[in-house]
Amino acid sequence: MNWKDRYERKKVSAAEAVRQIQSGHRIFLDGNAAMPGALVEALLARAHELENVELNHLLVFGNDPFKDSPQLRANAWFLGPGVRKAVNEGRADYIPIFLSEITALVRSGNWPIDVALINVSPPDRYGFMSYGIEVSVTKPATEQAKLIIAQVNERMPRAHGDCFIHVNDVHYFVEKAEEPLEIPAGEPGPVERQIGENVANLIENGSTL
Repeated sequence: MNWKDRYERKKVSAAEAVRQIQSGHRIFLDGNAAMPGALVEALLARAHELENVELNHLLVFGNDPFKDSPQLRANAWFLGPGVRKAVNEGRADYIPIFLSEITALVRSGNWPIDVALINVSPPDRYGFMSYGIEVSVTKPATEQAKLIIAQVNERMPRAHGDCFIHVNDVHYFVEKAEEPLEIPAGEPGPVERQIGENVANLIENGSTL
């Protein structure tokens, strides 16, 4: 059986894929701009069937996305607006750790991962999918996870380097195109404009920044 046949056999809906998640599981959730929206939405829809599921992640966009699902407890490796309030209120946890140390923690085996939910580009002709815009922890997390569920996203940019995973190494595929998440840029106010002007006055023409 070639990789294309395996890919087709592993394709399921998002709802079917997240049924593999059980109470007590520790989940790695692809974070930052690569959060797999279709998988998160499906998991939130069945959260009432679960208990004590731990979601480990970096930056999560959105305003407290898990607040209505107490069965899912966020464990943040990077604290941003999305979960800061939940941590302050005791509804989520935070691990104070340098980004450079997270990979070693995951690879050490001291932080076992049951399921990895990731967001990848479509496979190339050899069956390799790119992690795209989020590689930092995703690669070691998928190397350690017992089960990998991938949202295959045609909008995910294909990056090169040591950032690929093969079809054979993924257990379930959910095809769903989504634009990468973005934080909208705000309009600078008077203070920001004055700061910019002050900085600009310190920089000579032709300088390298």
